[in-house]
Amino acid sequence: MRNFILFLIVLSSFLAKAQDSLLTKKVRYCGIEMSVPADCKINDANLRINGNNQSGGGMIKQGNQFVNWTNYSHIPDQMKDEFVEQFLNKILSHLEGKMGGYKKKPKKFISLDQNLDGWLIVIKNKENKKGYYLLASGTVNSKNIVVYCGLSEKPKNNKAIPDFMSQIIHFR
Repeated sequence: MRNFILFLIVLSSFLAKAQDSLLTKKVRYCGIEMSVPADCKINDANLRINGNNQSGGGMIKQGNQFVNWTNYSHIPDQMKDEFVEQFLNKILSHLEGKMGGYKKKPKKFISLDQNLDGWLIVIKNKENKKGYYLLASGTVNSKNIVVYCGLSEKPKNNKAIPDFMSQIIHFR
Protein backbone atom coordinates (compact mmCIF):
# COMPACT_ATOMS: atom_id res chain seq x y z
CA MET A 1 0.00 0.00 0.00
CA ARG A 2 2.81 2.38 0.88
CA ASN A 3 4.47 1.71 -2.50
CA PHE A 4 1.20 2.48 -4.27
CA ILE A 5 0.83 5.82 -2.44
CA LEU A 6 4.46 6.67 -3.21
CA PHE A 7 3.83 5.78 -6.86
CA LEU A 8 0.78 8.12 -6.95
CA ILE A 9 2.76 10.97 -5.42
CA VAL A 10 5.58 10.56 -7.93
CA LEU A 11 3.09 10.22 -10.81
CA SER A 12 1.12 13.32 -9.78
CA SER A 13 4.34 15.31 -9.44
CA PHE A 14 5.48 14.19 -12.89
CA LEU A 15 2.08 15.00 -14.46
CA ALA A 16 1.98 18.44 -12.85
CA LYS A 17 5.44 19.26 -14.17
CA ALA A 18 4.56 17.93 -17.65
CA GLN A 19 1.34 19.92 -17.74
CA ASP A 20 3.15 23.08 -16.60
CA SER A 21 5.74 22.73 -19.38
CA LEU A 22 2.99 22.25 -21.96
CA LEU A 23 1.13 25.36 -20.80
CA THR A 24 4.18 27.60 -20.62
CA LYS A 25 4.66 29.41 -23.91
CA LYS A 26 8.18 30.38 -24.80
CA VAL A 27 9.73 32.27 -27.67
CA ARG A 28 13.28 33.02 -28.72
CA TYR A 29 14.14 36.69 -29.26
CA CYS A 30 17.67 37.50 -30.45
CA GLY A 31 18.98 34.22 -29.08
CA ILE A 32 17.29 34.60 -25.67
CA GLU A 33 14.51 32.25 -24.60
CA MET A 34 11.62 34.14 -23.01
CA SER A 35 8.49 32.94 -21.26
CA VAL A 36 5.32 34.46 -22.67
CA PRO A 37 2.47 35.36 -20.27
CA ALA A 38 -0.62 33.18 -20.49
CA ASP A 39 -2.75 36.09 -21.73
CA CYS A 40 -0.51 36.60 -24.78
CA LYS A 41 -1.11 35.13 -28.21
CA ILE A 42 1.79 34.05 -30.38
CA ASN A 43 0.71 34.86 -33.93
CA ASP A 44 3.43 32.88 -35.67
CA ALA A 45 3.53 29.21 -34.71
CA ASN A 46 7.17 29.19 -35.83
CA LEU A 47 8.03 31.48 -32.93
CA ARG A 48 7.46 28.79 -30.37
CA ILE A 49 10.61 27.20 -29.03
CA ASN A 50 9.26 23.74 -29.77
CA GLY A 51 8.67 24.92 -33.36
CA ASN A 52 12.47 25.17 -33.80
CA ASN A 53 12.40 28.81 -34.92
CA GLN A 54 15.72 30.62 -34.84
CA SER A 55 14.11 34.00 -34.06
CA GLY A 56 13.70 35.20 -37.62
CA GLY A 57 10.89 37.34 -36.31
CA GLY A 58 7.27 37.29 -35.32
CA MET A 59 4.46 38.92 -33.39
CA ILE A 60 3.07 38.49 -29.91
CA LYS A 61 -0.23 40.09 -28.92
CA GLN A 62 -1.37 40.95 -25.43
CA GLY A 63 -4.95 42.23 -25.55
CA ASN A 64 -5.04 45.03 -28.13
CA GLN A 65 -1.28 45.63 -27.83
CA PHE A 66 1.50 43.85 -29.68
CA VAL A 67 5.21 43.56 -30.21
CA ASN A 68 6.61 42.50 -33.56
CA TRP A 69 10.21 41.99 -34.62
CA THR A 70 12.11 41.12 -37.76
CA ASN A 71 15.66 39.81 -37.85
CA TYR A 72 17.40 41.00 -41.01
CA SER A 73 20.87 39.62 -40.23
CA HIS A 74 20.68 37.42 -43.33
CA ILE A 75 20.61 40.50 -45.61
CA PRO A 76 24.03 41.29 -47.18
CA ASP A 77 25.79 44.18 -45.40
CA GLN A 78 25.68 46.50 -48.40
CA MET A 79 21.86 46.17 -48.51
CA LYS A 80 21.02 46.45 -44.78
CA ASP A 81 20.56 50.22 -44.61
CA GLU A 82 18.31 50.14 -47.67
CA PHE A 83 16.32 47.22 -46.25
CA VAL A 84 15.72 49.00 -42.93
CA GLU A 85 14.71 52.22 -44.68
CA GLN A 86 12.28 50.39 -46.98
CA PHE A 87 10.89 48.33 -44.09
CA LEU A 88 10.31 51.39 -41.89
CA ASN A 89 8.79 53.33 -44.81
CA LYS A 90 6.44 50.42 -45.52
CA ILE A 91 5.19 50.49 -41.92
CA LEU A 92 4.80 54.28 -41.98
CA SER A 93 2.97 54.29 -45.33
CA HIS A 94 0.67 51.55 -44.03
CA LEU A 95 -0.16 53.67 -40.99
CA GLU A 96 -0.71 56.74 -43.14
CA GLY A 97 -2.98 54.87 -45.54
CA LYS A 98 -4.91 53.12 -42.80
CA MET A 99 -5.26 56.05 -40.44
CA GLY A 100 -4.80 59.12 -42.59
CA GLY A 101 -1.57 60.32 -41.09
CA TYR A 102 0.86 60.17 -38.22
CA LYS A 103 3.35 62.17 -36.21
CA LYS A 104 6.71 60.72 -35.34
CA LYS A 105 9.16 61.84 -32.71
CA PRO A 106 12.75 60.50 -32.53
CA LYS A 107 13.37 58.35 -29.46
CA LYS A 108 16.11 56.18 -27.99
CA PHE A 109 15.25 52.64 -26.89
CA ILE A 110 16.84 49.64 -25.20
CA SER A 111 16.42 45.99 -26.11
CA LEU A 112 18.20 43.35 -24.02
CA ASP A 113 20.50 46.06 -22.60
CA GLN A 114 21.50 47.24 -26.09
CA ASN A 115 20.70 50.63 -27.65
CA LEU A 116 18.23 51.07 -30.50
CA ASP A 117 17.24 54.24 -32.34
CA GLY A 118 13.72 54.88 -33.54
CA TRP A 119 10.51 56.83 -33.13
CA LEU A 120 7.40 57.19 -31.06
CA ILE A 121 4.60 57.35 -33.64
CA VAL A 122 1.17 58.79 -32.85
CA ILE A 123 -1.76 58.22 -35.20
CA LYS A 124 -5.42 59.22 -35.17
CA ASN A 125 -8.11 57.03 -36.66
CA LYS A 126 -11.38 58.15 -38.22
CA GLU A 127 -13.08 58.26 -34.79
CA ASN A 128 -10.29 60.59 -33.63
CA LYS A 129 -8.87 57.91 -31.29
CA LYS A 130 -5.12 57.86 -30.96
CA GLY A 131 -2.83 54.89 -31.38
CA TYR A 132 0.77 54.73 -30.24
CA TYR A 133 3.63 52.83 -31.79
CA LEU A 134 7.28 52.34 -30.96
CA LEU A 135 9.42 51.65 -34.01
CA ALA A 136 13.15 50.98 -33.63
CA SER A 137 16.08 49.29 -35.31
CA GLY A 138 19.61 48.33 -34.40
CA THR A 139 21.80 45.41 -33.37
CA VAL A 140 20.80 43.17 -30.45
CA ASN A 141 22.99 40.21 -29.47
CA SER A 142 24.77 40.43 -32.86
CA LYS A 143 21.44 40.26 -34.70
CA ASN A 144 20.18 43.12 -36.85
CA ILE A 145 16.62 43.73 -35.74
CA VAL A 146 13.60 45.95 -36.35
CA VAL A 147 11.10 46.13 -33.46
CA TYR A 148 7.55 47.46 -33.88
CA CYS A 149 5.31 47.76 -30.82
CA GLY A 150 1.67 48.90 -30.70
CA LEU A 151 0.32 50.34 -27.45
CA SER A 152 -3.16 51.37 -26.35
CA GLU A 153 -2.03 54.25 -24.12
CA LYS A 154 0.44 57.06 -24.67
CA PRO A 155 3.78 55.78 -23.37
CA LYS A 156 5.00 58.68 -21.25
CA ASN A 157 7.50 56.33 -19.61
CA ASN A 158 8.34 52.63 -19.40
CA LYS A 159 5.40 51.89 -17.07
CA ALA A 160 3.06 52.25 -20.07
CA ILE A 161 4.76 49.31 -21.80
CA PRO A 162 3.43 45.89 -20.65
CA ASP A 163 5.97 43.87 -18.67
CA PHE A 164 6.57 41.21 -21.29
CA MET A 165 6.95 43.73 -24.11
CA SER A 166 9.32 45.86 -22.04
CA GLN A 167 11.77 42.94 -22.08
CA ILE A 168 11.97 43.43 -25.85
CA ILE A 169 11.75 47.23 -26.09
CA HIS A 170 11.65 50.12 -23.65
CA PHE A 171 12.77 53.73 -23.48
CA ARG A 172 16.41 54.53 -22.80
